[in-house]
Amino acid sequence: ITQIAKAVGYDNTGCFARVFRRQEGISPREYRAYNKIGKED
Repeated sequence: ITQIAKAVGYDNTGCFARVFRRQEGISPREYRAYNKIGKED
């Protein structure tokens, strides 16, 4: 999450997470778990 936040211009991951939750309706962690991003099968 830190790498993504920095890549899109956020220095504060908490701020990024709050904005993400407002836009998507779930936290970045929940989004990642739901979509299995970054996990190998």
